[in-house]
Amino acid sequence: MNRNDWQRAQANFAHAYRLSPQDAFSLNNQAVLSEMNGDLETAQDFYREAQSAPGSNGKVGLATRLDSKVHGWTR
Repeated sequence: MNRNDWQRAQANFAHAYRLSPQDAFSLNNQAVLSEMNGDLETAQDFYREAQSAPGSNGKVGLATRLDSKVHGWTR
């Protein structure tokens, strides 16, 4: 996604989701892609699942986008 290669991002995220459909990160990525594709209902479902998935309270240790970096907490 950071390279604006949406087709490849979608394929990679779909593969990650198939490998680990209960992973909060995979679910969140599916939600983002659904939202970007205009499917807000599916996005909401994925976001809801991501919030209750194991590991959903984990912190992101690495952000690659400048607007994702909060209060200097990046590695």
